[in-house]
Amino acid sequence: KKDSQINLLSHSQAKVRLLSEYLKRYLNIISNDNHTKEIQVYDLFCGEGIYENGGEGSPLLILRQIKDMHFTNPANRRLIPPVNCHFNDLDSRKVEKVKAAVAAKSFITLIFEALAIHLQIIRAY
Repeated sequence: KKDSQINLLSHSQAKVRLLSEYLKRYLNIISNDNHTKEIQVYDLFCGEGIYENGGEGSPLLILRQIKDMHFTNPANRRLIPPVNCHFNDLDSRKVEKVKAAVAAKSFITLIFEALAIHLQIIRAY
């Protein structure tokens, strides 16, 4: 494996920070537009979800931003449309690792129980 697939390096850290900031703004806007009935989020090259050095990859970051959208806007929570997350990767080992990374994060369990979130993690064919 390349080091960039094992450790969250500076260029990958910049990518996930940019994704995080984008989602924070986009989810806030679209969830409050009074027209959107459902939000779809796709991560087509999701990787393992977490790096060996502990850095969080895009699947965990996406779920964290969805959680933040719901819990920073409690007055509008009932108006926020359901969110469907689709994470996939061609490598079935990565798919299994991202499933484990998602399951290991306690905040994700809380948001699934409290919010209308559907998560699909599959291997691409």
